[in-house]
Amino acid sequence: MSSLPIDLTELEERLAKAAGVNSRVSDGRLELLPTTVKEAARAEAARGHFDPDGSRTLISLAAFAHIEAPDPITSSVKVGASAQLADVEAALRSAGLTLGWLSPKARALSVRAWIEGPYAGLRVIPGNRLESAALSLSVSLRGGGLYQGIAAPRSAVGPVLEGLILGCGGQVGALLEVQLRALGRPEVVETVHAGLERPEEVAQLVRAALQRDVPVVEVQVRRKARGYTADLVVASLGFRASRDRAALEQLAKDHGELRTMRRVEERELPFEGELPWERLPWAVAQGGPLTLYRLARESLVIAAEGPVKGALALDRAPEPLPTPFLSALALRPPEVA
Repeated sequence: MSSLPIDLTELEERLAKAAGVNSRVSDGRLELLPTTVKEAARAEAARGHFDPDGSRTLISLAAFAHIEAPDPITSSVKVGASAQLADVEAALRSAGLTLGWLSPKARALSVRAWIEGPYAGLRVIPGNRLESAALSLSVSLRGGGLYQGIAAPRSAVGPVLEGLILGCGGQVGALLEVQLRALGRPEVVETVHAGLERPEEVAQLVRAALQRDVPVVEVQVRRKARGYTADLVVASLGFRASRDRAALEQLAKDHGELRTMRRVEERELPFEGELPWERLPWAVAQGGPLTLYRLARESLVIAAEGPVKGALALDRAPEPLPTPFLSALALRPPEVA
């Protein structure tokens, strides 16, 4: 391996020759400026050779914030990983599509943070099941080289590297581009209000709605002097809106009391975590205001004023992949900031 150049000028010359990308000096470090996925892969490989610990160089991913026009035929959109989810959602809205009903904290993320972080790009799809929105990924691997996935559901192509990228915090490499699978945008959004006596009834009502395939996308829960109120937001396609609302209203009557309509404001609570269903009654019993998102058969996301026992925080650091495992894939461990 080559020894590190003494000054940035020589380092810049060597990297420019090896990677073929523009660069600039910023705050005493050499910043490489790739504009394509292939340039980013070459820059990562060159940095690994001339500056293996990354102490003197960094790679800017600012160029990867593009959003292509959504494809209404495949219900997908190709975006740069630096793009903001809010901007992607705005582009999809014009095509009658959506990424799904996301929590306020999730909507505020970049595509990269949503895919690489604990959210792992997961959202609820019809049938109230969890699925990652990522159809294919382009990743500049830490060991050099470029990984480009196939734009197909993972169940159709078998085990691939995506499993080491989704939710793993960029340990395998830098996420550059993503093809996202979109969903049909709900045409009718309504709220059903229920009064319930016990925490168990809150959980039973929501789970019963999911078992009936009612697309409940958000639930706000508050403790009252007697019992609890649950405001259930249902987002339906037009042809089934009346059926979904009627089914949810009947379930509210079966499990408690159907309340009159009232205005519900969206609220952002400091804590968000993934919670198993069996822990929901305990969380409701604690008495603080709660909002439930990503309501799937497998689990849910709970937002609260503080940590909830049994919930995995969605701002936690990822579990490190074992260094021997990374070595087997010829990947360098990520630099420690």
